[in-house]
Amino acid sequence: MSYGNRRALVGFLGQLDLRLGKSKGGPGHRTTIYLFGGAAAVVAYGAPRATMDLDVLIEEARVQDLLIEWGGPDSDLARRYGLHLQAANVTLMPIEDPDWRGRAVEVLKGEFSALKTMALGKEDLVLSKLGRYSDKDRADIQYLLEESGVDPSRLIRLFKSARRFYAGDLRSLDLTFNVVLREHFNRGPLAF
Repeated sequence: MSYGNRRALVGFLGQLDLRLGKSKGGPGHRTTIYLFGGAAAVVAYGAPRATMDLDVLIEEARVQDLLIEWGGPDSDLARRYGLHLQAANVTLMPIEDPDWRGRAVEVLKGEFSALKTMALGKEDLVLSKLGRYSDKDRADIQYLLEESGVDPSRLIRLFKSARRFYAGDLRSLDLTFNVVLREHFNRGPLAF
């Protein structure tokens, strides 16, 4: 099996949806799940890569704990799909909290009965990858900037606002963002 491809990710989420819908401990209503990272890039924007983890945020802590129990790294579902669910650490992402929720996009609409699946908006997804900036993050940023029509002025505006919420090293973050601006938009360094 090709781990992390879109079909596998959707199948994995479908199993969680099915369990949540049947669970007596479930919320009894549709729950919103937010996808971050590689899973958001693949499912929402068609990035041609694989991921083995689904970084998620679910506002209802009890439901998030339940889903991570069912789909976490040591679960039967994780062994079957070669994927696992984990909580996204939004404090290590330069995204505007709570404003990113309003820019999130619904994906897999109509696929699930218990889960409403949302993914970070494209600009927020680009910004979320600046903190770590691994090879996969750089590839995702390149793909999103080339394929999704990100407006550099909007990206800069969101970055300036979002950096207030970042818990990491701001100097390093600013340098990384300037690299992205230079490489993808041919823009000189900005001071923040």
